[in-house]
Amino acid sequence: MKQYIQNLRKVSEQLIDERKRLQHRDHLASESLEIQIQRWWGNLPPVMQPRRFQILEVAAHCKGLYRDRPALREVATALRSLGWIETRDWTTLGRNRRLWIPKSVKRQQD
Repeated sequence: MKQYIQNLRKVSEQLIDERKRLQHRDHLASESLEIQIQRWWGNLPPVMQPRRFQILEVAAHCKGLYRDRPALREVATALRSLGWIETRDWTTLGRNRRLWIPKSVKRQQD
């Protein structure tokens, strides 16, 4: 009987953990991309903030509404609405990549 009760407790704890994880995931999906990006940006260490970011790096920290990751065009729209500036790296090593810089960092660099 003790074994049965221990097994029930173990299964119930797993179900509770799974339910909490799903609720957290659903909560993230309900937030707008702007809020998710602002939270990610706010959690970055100050040393990381001056660098330029690819859109894939930003999208990796966001949750999409219907999928795990949001569409890149939606991330770009959210970045523009937050005041980020799109630049290009025209060097050979940069391979013409689009990079994103927050407006506040751009002012500091000027």
